[in-house]
Amino acid sequence: MNVLNKITKLSLWCILMHLALNFNSVLAQSTAKTLSIGTTAAPNSSAVLDVVSTDKGVLLPRVNLTASNLQIGSVANATGLLVYNTGNATLPAGFYFWNGSLWRSFETVTSAAPVVTGLNCAGATLSPGSFQATVAYSGTLTVPYFGGNGAVYNGGTSTTINGLTFTLQSGKLNNGNGNLIFNVSGTPTVSSEVTVPMNSTLIPFFTGTACNAIVGTRTVINVGESVTGIYTMPTNAPNNTLLSASNSLPILDGLRMDLMKFDANYYYPRIYNTSAAAQVISYQTFATQVNQNKTALNVSLASNAFENIDVDLAVFWTTTAAEVVTTNLQVAVTGGYRWYEFKWWAMEIGTNKVIFLSVTRKA
Repeated sequence: MNVLNKITKLSLWCILMHLALNFNSVLAQSTAKTLSIGTTAAPNSSAVLDVVSTDKGVLLPRVNLTASNLQIGSVANATGLLVYNTGNATLPAGFYFWNGSLWRSFETVTSAAPVVTGLNCAGATLSPGSFQATVAYSGTLTVPYFGGNGAVYNGGTSTTINGLTFTLQSGKLNNGNGNLIFNVSGTPTVSSEVTVPMNSTLIPFFTGTACNAIVGTRTVINVGESVTGIYTMPTNAPNNTLLSASNSLPILDGLRMDLMKFDANYYYPRIYNTSAAAQVISYQTFATQVNQNKTALNVSLASNAFENIDVDLAVFWTTTAAEVVTTNLQVAVTGGYRWYEFKWWAMEIGTNKVIFLSVTRKA
């Protein structure tokens, strides 16, 4: 029996040594309280636990979290505790961590490649909404999309237009509608506005029809530059219908061209102050049809107020008497003045009032 016991003890000792050597060489190596599993190499110097495998994962404890504040053991949950919730009517299945007071889930996203099928370029917005040539700019461009598939997408794709670089931010698509965000930075070579082509080059996961996002409210135009717009208003539009030209003409130094229908024969040409403060303006108006002139100097135009620039307020727009109204306007700005020429020319054509508006910077 003594011999048998010795053989048995020796065999057991050999088995234990074999297991220890295999665990050290194949499964783990411990160095200064760090551990690697699945490799003979030392753990990565930044990790306390380094698990290596090309065909297996790490299986965390699976528990049933029946409440967001559930204590899962006999002692308090440690902040950062990680588990897999098997799922129930209270909390859906997925990975959760304890934040110190509640269980929080990891966001679940589709593993599919990102896809957007359509863009609403007309709804694109720039913030801040304007920029000026040679002045450094930093902001964001927001472009609404539809047909998103819920996947995560990378950023970094960019294009540069007139000195401004538009760079797509990374993010997660909604299932359906949402917004793509671009960082915008640089020193523009021209003042607002800017046309940004939206296509699969700038947005690699976009599969729809390309379009242009035209953004930037113009607050300054260059000397000699003109901007025009053509509008229509039904002849049977109610009296006092307001046409605001800000959808295509720039708001210059806070001033906007307006036109209001008075009746079937006349309209009011106006200048509206959109800024938060009063503006000091001087102007002279010429009306071709009846040779009426109006001059007003150093008018303090209150915030959100308008100035009727015709001498008797109303101007013809009937076809036979349609007249061109020209206003030369000076506005006081920081460090000096700017001089603009505004023109209104409206006439009745068929069932519409056709309205031509233009603004030119003179100095």
